[in-house]
Amino acid sequence: MVSDNFVVFHSSAMEEKRRSGILSGRPFGGTAILIRKHFAHKVSIIKTMNPRITAVCIHNTGKPDMVVCSVYIPYNDRSVFQIGEYESAVGSLQAIIDSHLDSHLGCSFVIGGDWNLDKSGVYPAEPNKDYL
Repeated sequence: MVSDNFVVFHSSAMEEKRRSGILSGRPFGGTAILIRKHFAHKVSIIKTMNPRITAVCIHNTGKPDMVVCSVYIPYNDRSVFQIGEYESAVGSLQAIIDSHLDSHLGCSFVIGGDWNLDKSGVYPAEPNKDYL
């Protein structure tokens, strides 16, 4: 338990991997969003259809809504499977953005998490040769 003052929204890609029986690479990505309980009545869960993304919409009375997303972009080992996982996660995130831009005029987005990028934005993250 983190604190009695928070409500936790979460998802895990691990459950899907455990059901498949194949544990390879780094399948243990999970995401979570913590919301203070006194704001919980203003929050609705967004169905992401992807275990690597947790998303909620905070409804602000008289102001635009705010969508908060926590993402775990899978590590890319350059396999066809991992490229599919990456495209699925990015596509799901794009679907959330598109649907809320259409239905929640003026809403804002906060998107954070583990993007598995290096500081230049390269995916997958490449080793820094200056330190090797």
